[in-house]
Amino acid sequence: WDKFFPELSSTEQQVLGELIRLQLPIQKSLAKSLFGTAIDGLQKHSLTEIIDGRVYVHDLVRQIALPSPIPLGKDKIKKLASYLQEYGRSMAVPFALLRATELLAQLGDETQVVQALEECWEWASALDLVEGYLKVLGRIPEKGLLDERLRLLSTQARVRLGGAGSQQENLEGLAKSSDSWTKEKALMSLMGAYADQGQHDKVIHTYETLTKLTDNPDLLLKAGSTALYTLVKTGRSTQAEKLARGLMGHLSRKSTPNQKADLHYLLARAYAQMGDA
Repeated sequence: WDKFFPELSSTEQQVLGELIRLQLPIQKSLAKSLFGTAIDGLQKHSLTEIIDGRVYVHDLVRQIALPSPIPLGKDKIKKLASYLQEYGRSMAVPFALLRATELLAQLGDETQVVQALEECWEWASALDLVEGYLKVLGRIPEKGLLDERLRLLSTQARVRLGGAGSQQENLEGLAKSSDSWTKEKALMSLMGAYADQGQHDKVIHTYETLTKLTDNPDLLLKAGSTALYTLVKTGRSTQAEKLARGLMGHLSRKSTPNQKADLHYLLARAYAQMGDA
């Protein structure tokens, strides 16, 4: 770095490396609270620019090899992770959520890491982001409670790459977990695996098992929709009508328009089948 940026102090070189490593713009006020006056020095040397209050590193600078990372204290890591989460949500940038998750993993809060990873999955489930998601998972140490939960999240991502059937055995193993979070999520994913393979009775049985384990309305709504589709598909209209009406009670303000539309559509299909009968 001395060869490329002889005009920079060693601190400025390290800070520039951190900004490149971050791969995302950062609010100038936060950058200064994390890295101090080095931020002004980098701007003075035209290596960064400020756009809408955020610090951006020039593209040509990004192509240079990175120096050793700066060790950040817990408070600074929390600040940076919180900013990245807020930025990722408000700007719909899944990669920011992934970077925030990597930072949170350094703090050792297992519950917080899993919650962040789960939120990442809601955003990163598009095929072009699954690889990045798996790379982040691979960099997080598996220990204690995290072990099975990380395996479950990894399996869910691999389902997206290769289809639910390819991971059915892994999901069946995770569904026997003593950890309720892992068990519930694995059962819900298993329903998709069984549905893909036309194992309709297993879909319904797995849903019934899930209802005995949790009263989480969001989880039951997602899993119940899969079970409802299976009932309609196999012509079990009476059961479908009963389930659809029960699922209506799980709808809330957080439910998406698609979830509501799907329920009404499947209920209408069930009624049509009953009329045909």
